[in-house]
Amino acid sequence: WMSRTYRAWVDRILLGPAAAEPGFAAIAAAAPSDPDWVAEFARQQLEELAADRADDLPDDLAQAAWTTPVESLYEVVVRLEGLSGTSLRAAFYAAEVHLRLGDTTAAESLYKKVETWGGPEHLEPFRMVAATRVGEIKARAGRYRSAARWYDRAVEHHRGVYRVDWMLQGRARRFTELSQGGGVLSENQVLFATP
Repeated sequence: WMSRTYRAWVDRILLGPAAAEPGFAAIAAAAPSDPDWVAEFARQQLEELAADRADDLPDDLAQAAWTTPVESLYEVVVRLEGLSGTSLRAAFYAAEVHLRLGDTTAAESLYKKVETWGGPEHLEPFRMVAATRVGEIKARAGRYRSAARWYDRAVEHHRGVYRVDWMLQGRARRFTELSQGGGVLSENQVLFATP
């Protein structure tokens, strides 16, 4: 049940409510007792999916950030950027598209906007992931101390997803070690997760 829960949570962030809803609904309906937290977490996530949709970002546009072939992403990013002034999620997905296109400058700028965007607590996972993305962009550029600080910021946005905080803290420690002369991060060690 834990792996299904994490999968649905990643789907929520990277692909939007339509992708995550079936997974969370199945978990909530099954109401597993082991581990004891997943059913309640799934119910909470279903409520948050409804809150996510309050920004009127179409579900298919959220999914398009990671499901559209690279050669067709220009239209997607234009639509997302058109909504990014009023929708944190649109700004987040526009950053994801820029990342896929290899434009880390535009992606970083949008991720920073998302990370500092005020608003409802249900959007904290997007702020958290935005901070990790900036950390990874900094790490790719060899700016490990800055990468560690961005992971520390990500921890501030963590909201109790089981053991995700450990991963964030561990990644921050690794970047701190690297900033103190503890080696170099190879290209395959930079984490740009895809769905």
